[in-house]
Amino acid sequence: MRGIILCGGFGTRLQPLTLTLNKHLLPIFNKQMMCYPLKTLKDIGIKEIQIVVGGENIDTFLRFLKDGSQFGLKFSYVYQKEAGGIAQAISLCEDFVGKDNFVTILGDNIFLGSLRSVVDNFEKSKASCGLVLKKVNNSEQYGIAEFKNSDLIRVTEKPNNSSSNLAVTGFYIFTPEVFDIIRILKPSTRNELEISETLTILINQKKKIYWELFDGKWFDCGGSVDSLLETSLAAKEYYNDEKN
Repeated sequence: MRGIILCGGFGTRLQPLTLTLNKHLLPIFNKQMMCYPLKTLKDIGIKEIQIVVGGENIDTFLRFLKDGSQFGLKFSYVYQKEAGGIAQAISLCEDFVGKDNFVTILGDNIFLGSLRSVVDNFEKSKASCGLVLKKVNNSEQYGIAEFKNSDLIRVTEKPNNSSSNLAVTGFYIFTPEVFDIIRILKPSTRNELEISETLTILINQKKKIYWELFDGKWFDCGGSVDSLLETSLAAKEYYNDEKN
């Protein structure tokens, strides 16, 4: 299984911190933000990773990551020219993925806890897609998994009103068939190829979707400076507890 980390965008919500530094190099507790998704993938056994870069200030980002050997990993890179959405970014990695299943993680999503079981259970399930869900209080800020009885029926992007509080986190497992879905997507009102629509099409095509609720702490830390501080404090507590 291969890994993809999405590190595009301009980091505008974190300005002025990102005026001279790539967002994914901002510190979270005692290391750069980028080190957390790298650890997540490495801990589930993924060694070959393609990183989608974009925006500005990527020179220091590339100098820090290099070829990945210092992390015990192997990196390749692809450039996303515009902010075209998660699905578009994934589409850039089709040649890298080939016929393998793959994990995609957002570079600003931090999971304090293992996702090994998600990957293992996905592979056993023979599903087309694997999702990690997390209960949230602010559904309007996330892609939300909506259910009828116990069946997943759609993923809705940032709904104003939703009966569900289960956010789709930035960790996705796909088989290569997802590229056929992305090819038929039309840009949304945000002029992006939406991952929520990609997932909904898979559901409507009766593809099997495996999902798990994450019982650890999850942070989307690219939204504000406050989110960086909150994530840093949680990471400090988590790793200090691991030592004890």
